[in-house]
Amino acid sequence: MPGTRRMLRLSLLAIVAALPALVTAFSPWAGATGTLVLSLLPVLGVATAGVRPMLTVAGAATATVLIALLLVQTGPLLPWLGTALVVVLALAASPLVAAGRASTGALVIVLAAHLMAVPDAASAPFRGLGPLGVALALAVLVAFATLWAIGVIALALRQVKIPRSAVPPPTLPYTLLLAALAGAFTFVTLMWFRETNAWWSVLTVAVVLQPTGKRTLSRLAARVGGTVLGGSVALTLAVALPPGLLGLVGGLAALATAIVKLTAQPYWVYASTLTVTIVMTSFAPQQVLAGDALRVGITVGTALVTAAVAAVVARALPARPR
Repeated sequence: MPGTRRMLRLSLLAIVAALPALVTAFSPWAGATGTLVLSLLPVLGVATAGVRPMLTVAGAATATVLIALLLVQTGPLLPWLGTALVVVLALAASPLVAAGRASTGALVIVLAAHLMAVPDAASAPFRGLGPLGVALALAVLVAFATLWAIGVIALALRQVKIPRSAVPPPTLPYTLLLAALAGAFTFVTLMWFRETNAWWSVLTVAVVLQPTGKRTLSRLAARVGGTVLGGSVALTLAVALPPGLLGLVGGLAALATAIVKLTAQPYWVYASTLTVTIVMTSFAPQQVLAGDALRVGITVGTALVTAAVAAVVARALPARPR
C-alpha cells in the first residue's frame, strides 16, 4: 500500500497548501477565490524543484497581480498595454521551457489576462480602498496564499516525494508561439470583450500549447475531453443542487484541482476539475448554466485554433530538439 499512502499524504498536503483559497471561498472575499487558485497553480507546478523556484514564481504572481490591476486604470490603452504585459511574461518565461515547466509561465499569463478582463469580482471586497489600494490588497492576499503554500510544501518535502513528469525536448518555437497566440487572444478580449469570460481563450492557449507537436495534440484531446466532462458535471450539479450550495461546490472543486495538480494526475482529470472550479466560481448561481455552455464553447474553439497554428508553424519553422 505504499502508493496509496503516498497519494493520501499528497492529497493532505494539497489541502493544507490550498487552505487560504478554500477559506477565502467561504468568506466575504469569495470573489478573490479564482485569483488565488490561478496564483497557486503555477507555484504547485514547480514544487518538485524546491523552495527557491517556488518563491520566484510566487513573486512573479504577486507582481503580476499588482501590475495587471494598475493597467486596468489606463482606459483605452489597456488592450495595448495588457497585450504587451502578456507578451513580456511569455518571453520572460522562456527558461522554464528548457526546465520542463512551460505550463508554469503560461499560468502566470492566464492570471494577468483574468485580472485585466474581469477585475471587478476579485477587487470587489477591497473597492473602498481606491485603485492602488485594491491592487495592493489583492497582491498582499496572493503573496500570503502563495507563501503559505510554499511553507507547507517545504516542510512536507522532507517526508513526501512529489512525482515528476517526464518532459521531452522542445520541437516547436514554444515561447514565440505562446507570446503570439496568448497576446492575440488577450488583445481581442481586452479590446472587444472586456467584463466577459473571453479570457478563457488565453487559459486554453496556455494549457493546450506545448513545447512539442505530439504533446500539443495529446493536450488538445485531453483538454477538450476534460472540459466537456467537467462542463457536464457542473451542469448536472447546477441543476440538481440548491443555488446556495454552488459556492461550496466551487470551493471543493478548487481543492480537488490543487490535489490533482500536486499529485500529477492525467491532464484530462485536471481539465475536468478546473472547469468545475472556474464555472462555479465565475458565475452567480442563476448564470451557471449559460456560463457552462460558454466555457465549453470557448475552450473547444480556442483549442482547435491553437493546435492548427502549432501544426502550421511546425511545418514552416520547426525548432530543432535540444
